[in-house]
Amino acid sequence: MHENPLVDLKELTPVELEAFLAGLGKERFRAGQLLRWLYPRGVTEFSAMTDLAKGFREELAQRAVISSSPRWPRRSVAMAPASSFFAWATAKASRLC
Repeated sequence: MHENPLVDLKELTPVELEAFLAGLGKERFRAGQLLRWLYPRGVTEFSAMTDLAKGFREELAQRAVISSSPRWPRRSVAMAPASSFFAWATAKASRLC
């Protein structure tokens, strides 16, 4: 039996990120928290996400990675205009501030 590969969070669309987190038993709003850390702030280490519980950060580090890609996932561009995708992420992130 081989282990599941780590999931690159920057390769996920918002819907996929929500589904990934739901699979970990996390609430939907966690996707917005992660998007805020990944894109506006550009964080690449889970340990720097100080508003997430330490246990959640540790779980993410065991299950996921954050690539150094500065752009939104390519799949999201095909699913919606970039401005819509950015607006979605900004709105999600602003509700958590």
